[in-house]
Amino acid sequence: MDSKTSQFEDDNKRLFSCWAGGYDSAVFRLYFERLYRRMMVLLRREGHSYLTPGSSALDVACGTGEVIWRLAQQYPQVTFIGLDLTPAMVEKASQKVQSLPNVEIREGRADDLVFPDGTFDLVLCSEAFHHFAFPEKSLQEIYRVAKSPGLFLLVDPGFASSLVTRIVELVSRTFETNKHIYTQGELGQLLQAVGYSVFSVTHFFFNNFFMCKKEKTV
Repeated sequence: MDSKTSQFEDDNKRLFSCWAGGYDSAVFRLYFERLYRRMMVLLRREGHSYLTPGSSALDVACGTGEVIWRLAQQYPQVTFIGLDLTPAMVEKASQKVQSLPNVEIREGRADDLVFPDGTFDLVLCSEAFHHFAFPEKSLQEIYRVAKSPGLFLLVDPGFASSLVTRIVELVSRTFETNKHIYTQGELGQLLQAVGYSVFSVTHFFFNNFFMCKKEKTV
């Protein structure tokens, strides 16, 4: 890891350490609540067969664990693991889910997932991919730990227009760190390059929602 990348990750950790205490506050919820609800709708519609008793799910860059906290209550017979790079977020998420026996929160990197191949029926990554220092490697790792067949839901800011996406990227850098905000087309290409089959792409409230399958190999 070069010094520039190391500095970027340190800046990310500092930012999210500062945000951890207020991430579930009303101010942040003005933005995130709509995305949480949209994810729940999509997973109820497309993900029910991947959330059956005995299945497992991973939330990469889980933040305070809000998404898996909601899912774990709806699907108590599914095992959920939340992973985040920032210790302060891991602490907040652990506190939130401590009463749920089917959830575990860990500290870890998206580009170096410490799970065997083909572990998870469902993988989630929401509002985090544009922060990843090694995006392609992270997607390769997500693909590796997914089962075949397996479902991946990626939610990340961006638009179809390169110009609009670039403007959003520049504006967002006034209050957060980001590696790159991707257009809808760029995200689709990255997902297909690692082997995912994208079967649904929608845009909602500044974000692209990609529903992808790791197809069963014959």
